[in-house]
Amino acid sequence: MSSAAKTEASLPRLVILNPNFLLLWAAAGISAVGDHLSEFALLKQLGGMERDDTTRIRALMQFGFFLPFPFIAPLAGWWADKFSRKWTMFGSDILRGVVMLSLIWAVPTMLAAGFGTYTVVVPLAMAGFLAAFFSPARQALLPDLVKEDQLVRANAMISALGTIASIVSYGVGGWLAKHYSPSVNYQLDALTFGISAVLVASILMSRARPTHHSAELAGFSAVTEGFRYVLSHRRILQMILLGTVFWAAAGAVNSMIPAIVRDVFAGDLADIGKYQGVMAIGLAAGAALMTIVGPKLPIPTAVMLTLFGAGFWVAVLCGAVVGHWPWWICATSFFFIGMHGAGLLITVMATIQRFVPDSRRGRVCGVSDMMTMGAMVTASGAIGLPNIPGLDRLIPYLLGVVAAGLLLAGVAAATLYSRRNGRIVARAAAAGAAGSR
Repeated sequence: MSSAAKTEASLPRLVILNPNFLLLWAAAGISAVGDHLSEFALLKQLGGMERDDTTRIRALMQFGFFLPFPFIAPLAGWWADKFSRKWTMFGSDILRGVVMLSLIWAVPTMLAAGFGTYTVVVPLAMAGFLAAFFSPARQALLPDLVKEDQLVRANAMISALGTIASIVSYGVGGWLAKHYSPSVNYQLDALTFGISAVLVASILMSRARPTHHSAELAGFSAVTEGFRYVLSHRRILQMILLGTVFWAAAGAVNSMIPAIVRDVFAGDLADIGKYQGVMAIGLAAGAALMTIVGPKLPIPTAVMLTLFGAGFWVAVLCGAVVGHWPWWICATSFFFIGMHGAGLLITVMATIQRFVPDSRRGRVCGVSDMMTMGAMVTASGAIGLPNIPGLDRLIPYLLGVVAAGLLLAGVAAATLYSRRNGRIVARAAAAGAAGSR
């Protein structure tokens, strides 16, 4: 038996009995609890709920956080292939905790200096820079910790716990911002990153597959190898493009939630947390469903169901905003948008992790982050950077564009898969005819 086969055989048969995975799982969950705490504090300090451009403030937050990804992600992917993925995650967590603590004095200082609404961009860009290193390291590390046939289930479990933690984060973050000083949110956010760092440091790499660092990793060509790999592997490129469509849509919809809650339901900061929590529940439900059906669900079926489903429910949300329909219709739309989004993201990530070799996985994940987060930056920047008076009044039109984009992506995917199946059938028929001669 080869060493790789021995390592595969030594990994726990059930993912829930795998100590290394459970540590990574818990780290993802606890850091997700803190993810949105600082957002509510920033929104409060900028008076977001008393303005007519709340959508712009939310979009600028997303723009700032994800701005480093398109520029740093390929380098971060190379870093994940060259150096320890575990300790990269640890360092990222520690430094993000420091950044969160610094917001206690940095935000008031920047507001006093006249940065205005752009105050949210700089500190979140610092956190995003560190997250850009964390993301490909975690994505590339997971396949080293679990069996190959557990990848869909492991990704789904991480997604489910992360979204459940986000529900807590939304609810707690909105409530704390409403009743306490923003510094409380920042301190709690920093604490979650510290706990996550301890959990990551506890992962025992001696019980994982050995990471295969390529000897060729040097110079600019090593960084660009991720691009060459993606461009030469059509299935991986298609998965990344699908993720790009989703994150562009997510960036737009996420930016609009505060204004929708305020204008349609006359809600406050705490109510924003509730509705974002509903979407997070949908993400958790989608992840839970993928743990059951995901491993056996064909990739084309998963892609088309999630794209068409997400597009349909964004269209329903658009109708609810225009017609001021009952609150439960909006809540239902948020739930199913989240559920279909989870299904698509898990399908994309599990496909990349399954088919990309370990020596290139970090760089390919870096390319994926660059493109998907670049789409988030583009969508958020298009909404947040122009100072459009009364932007919140344009929400129905923005939702209509998002719904059309998702549905068109579903049509494109269906056409692509149909043509591919036709070619497979034609080749099989030709082979059968040749064999009968």
